[in-house]
Amino acid sequence: MKKDISFWKTLLPTVAAFFLLAASVTLFTYRLLSNRAYREKWKDYNDCGLA
Repeated sequence: MKKDISFWKTLLPTVAAFFLLAASVTLFTYRLLSNRAYREKWKDYNDCGLA
């Protein structure tokens, strides 16, 4: 019983850290792609001086 509790005390923080890392990488990638699409959309307007 004591060994089972120790296992969960080790596993849960590890899983939580992995989840936070995966969420951070996903958010970073989403923001990167979103900003790239935004810049691509307005690129022609920057060239003509309207922006």
